[in-house]
Amino acid sequence: MNDAAPFFPFLPDGEGRPVILNKLQILVVTVAAAADRDDAMDAVGVRMRRVHVECGSWHLDGEVLVDMPVNHSRMLDVLNRPGAFLNVREGERHHLVRKSRITRVSEPPAGAPRPRPSLPAR
Repeated sequence: MNDAAPFFPFLPDGEGRPVILNKLQILVVTVAAAADRDDAMDAVGVRMRRVHVECGSWHLDGEVLVDMPVNHSRMLDVLNRPGAFLNVREGERHHLVRKSRITRVSEPPAGAPRPRPSLPAR
């Protein structure tokens, strides 16, 4: 999703043929977490940050993988790194959110209850 090609094929659930989507027009694409499962990350113990992401009236709660040096581990650093999409993990789903469409990102205070899984993304 973060390469330079403007279009990509996507196979929606229950469909027999893929559709071609324009990355510049996407707000979010939701995929099964198994689509990018990496056992090496589990073994290393990477840092996750809880976030609330807003794109206008659309919002999402989840976690973001922070695979950067400690001195570059703020959400601001993650959002400003190269790549057009932010991967927000929510249980067994990963939401690839177009960074240019994000209007606000906040982090809940430490000790705040974890959000319940939301309805499927639009």
